[in-house]
Amino acid sequence: GVFKQWYQRRVRGSFVRTREELNPLLASFFSKVIQMLLNRRPNLILEYLKDHPTLIDDLIFHVDTSAIMDLVYRIVICFENSITRFKVCHWLRDMRLIEKLIASLSDDASSDALCNTCHLLSDIIKVCRDPQESFKGAKDALLIELEEERTIQNIINSITSSKNRHLINHGVGVLQTYLTKPTPTSMVPNMTVEMDKPSIVNLPSFNKCIAENLEALQALLIQPKGTPFRSDRLQIVKLFVLLVQCYSPDINRELVRLRTLEHLWKLFLQHPFNNFLHTQVVSMIHHVLYTKISCNEDAMLLNFLVVEMEVMVKVEEAWTQQTIREDHSNPCKKRPRRAGYLGHVYRIAQDLQDVLTGKENKKAIMQWLDNYHDPTFWNVFFDEGLKIQREKNESDLIPNPRRYMNNLDSEDDSDDKIGLGLKNLVNNPLFTWKTDDDDDADFSYEPSGNNFSQSMEFKSDFKPVEVPQWKEQNIEFWDKNTTETEDQSSRMQVQEGSSSSEDEEETDIKEVHDPWATNQPEQVVTVGFLSNRSRI
Repeated sequence: GVFKQWYQRRVRGSFVRTREELNPLLASFFSKVIQMLLNRRPNLILEYLKDHPTLIDDLIFHVDTSAIMDLVYRIVICFENSITRFKVCHWLRDMRLIEKLIASLSDDASSDALCNTCHLLSDIIKVCRDPQESFKGAKDALLIELEEERTIQNIINSITSSKNRHLINHGVGVLQTYLTKPTPTSMVPNMTVEMDKPSIVNLPSFNKCIAENLEALQALLIQPKGTPFRSDRLQIVKLFVLLVQCYSPDINRELVRLRTLEHLWKLFLQHPFNNFLHTQVVSMIHHVLYTKISCNEDAMLLNFLVVEMEVMVKVEEAWTQQTIREDHSNPCKKRPRRAGYLGHVYRIAQDLQDVLTGKENKKAIMQWLDNYHDPTFWNVFFDEGLKIQREKNESDLIPNPRRYMNNLDSEDDSDDKIGLGLKNLVNNPLFTWKTDDDDDADFSYEPSGNNFSQSMEFKSDFKPVEVPQWKEQNIEFWDKNTTETEDQSSRMQVQEGSSSSEDEEETDIKEVHDPWATNQPEQVVTVGFLSNRSRI
């Protein structure tokens, strides 16, 4: 009865049905109360929610408030009973939750609303696919709707027809969620998760829609020269990197037809200081070079990269042009700013060399080199052009570390700063020093948790210091404006009956017991206070 009255006054009233902006604090309270009631009385609350068909529309209208977005997400996942979950998912599908969320993706929506809506769609996809949750049957209703070709096409249409970069940014993030397997919420025995290699979901309906709309997505990426490379375009590049890992013949055929790799290389050179873009391009080329080829369709991207795009020539040109710009003959001459992509160019060259000297996928590169007018250009470039950089990358951070290790026990280490630093590190009790009897043994530092805890804990014979009390507690200080008569009458003496000395007129003496004195039960310290006549 109490909840019914509160619900009719709040939910059916003007709180969520209003078209004005909600108070974030009140919205958070409202969301917490509904979530608590859903956990305690799920069946009762579900019946009340079903009695109000406009509730979903009201919540979606206020999805720009993070508390309301969280409430919609909790309605999807908070029911522990599988039967209740099944009913909730079918009710949400009947209320067209997914369809209304996609329909709210428009240029007129605020950036917060677009961000929250796309994150809500991504979270629902992840939680529906989570293998650790018992969502079988209960979540199939929403998952089937999300993976339908019509739903995916509506999301792509919202992205490609928009000029709002916030919608493009977050909308492409939803498409990336379709391709990525979610990380399990809890690890189960005999399960390993490869962090460096994300698992890709091959969804036929998704691959078909992407292949049909890949040209429209690439049109959002290619913009006039000089346009800033923002996060919306970067998200599209990340999507292309995931598409390469799908090994879908339809997608690969479109990527070759649209010459996507060549356009990405142009962007790579146009934005020499965008390391986010460089990293994605390097990752894409790496996956193409190491593609597992089982048929001719799998080699389409590799042949395009090596033969048509001539990536080896482009890598050599990018490195050589930068080397020519850096004129080291005149040290006084101002050098141009070094391009930020040279490290990534070196990584691409290293991947090409590894494939060329390896066993897999070297056939396409060897055939292209044999037909090139200068078959030896790559060996000359890699052996001579990259020699200095390769030596820098392969050199140790500490040259000849054995010399410093052997001199750790020497006393004369004032001029050997590296040896002194290593010696101080070895003597640090927080580290353990490991070595072998072999002369070529490596040295390593390992944090020693036991030594650290032992050094920080109190010893067993620790005794607190007892601070004695002052025997003389009433200490008075004189005002500088006191008269001579008042000054003489207010002088303090330690022992009664003691006669004042001749210097007593110049200095006031007070004796107190020193509580910090050792080896003596009571030690007297003389403290002097200057009078008005003796002030300087």
